Amino acid sequence: MARVALYGALVLFLGVLGLSWLTHGTGIIRNDPSHEIAIPSPLTMPLQVKAAYNEQDIFVRYRWPSPRPGIHHDVLVYRGGKWEVQGQPVPGSQPDGLAEDRVAMMLDDGGVPEFARYGGYITVGDGITSVSRSADTKAVRAHPDLGQRLRQVEVSKYLPDTRRVIGDWSALVSESDLAAQRKAGYFLDLWHWRAHRSNPLNIADDQHVAAARFSDPGRSPYATNWNNETKQPRLMLDQAEVVPLPETGG
Repeated sequence: MARVALYGALVLFLGVLGLSWLTHGTGIIRNDPSHEIAIPSPLTMPLQVKAAYNEQDIFVRYRWPSPRPGIHHDVLVYRGGKWEVQGQPVPGSQPDGLAEDRVAMMLDDGGVPEFARYGGYITVGDGITSVSRSADTKAVRAHPDLGQRLRQVEVSKYLPDTRRVIGDWSALVSESDLAAQRKAGYFLDLWHWRAHRSNPLNIADDQHVAAARFSDPGRSPYATNWNNETKQPRLMLDQAEVVPLPETGG
């Protein structure tokens, strides 16, 4: 009887193994905007990275081909008697090309043990924004720690040990534990470059990731030209006030 059970289990295992072998890579792979799924085309692009260090400063240079550079953000159009924001983030490529290119990189000095093996994947947890099961913004704002104390409006990148329960964005450890983690160096430095909002100023955002993604002290170029109170742009070109440049001969 035991031998029959063993043979049955072996046949079942081999059958499942064979099925998985035959169907490997043939699953349902398609764009699904409702679940924040977008399959890029092409799937890969060449990226050149150079780094230099002079015992005080670190220099990093990224280069990649961009047939259609994304250099716009906050494009506002007056249509039908009201202002409309063009180029809102969508899963995959922005159809009008009105989403700015960005580069974000994270650095670790050894204080985050998992980072050497898993890289930035460890910062993607339950409820994070822009995934299929993003946490409700009202729930985040109402959270006594994330929303009320840390002023978060969405679940951003965070490190696993900042939660009591893996897979529960709301299970934040105590503030004393977070302070101990910070003192021990359990955080990642994050530099965020944006083609529209930071590149013209020749700067990048200086941030860090711990219980959430926080900005370091100083002013950030992360801003908007949209005024929520007046429902119109903060600044806009007034053609009546524009002084045309003098024509030049030749």
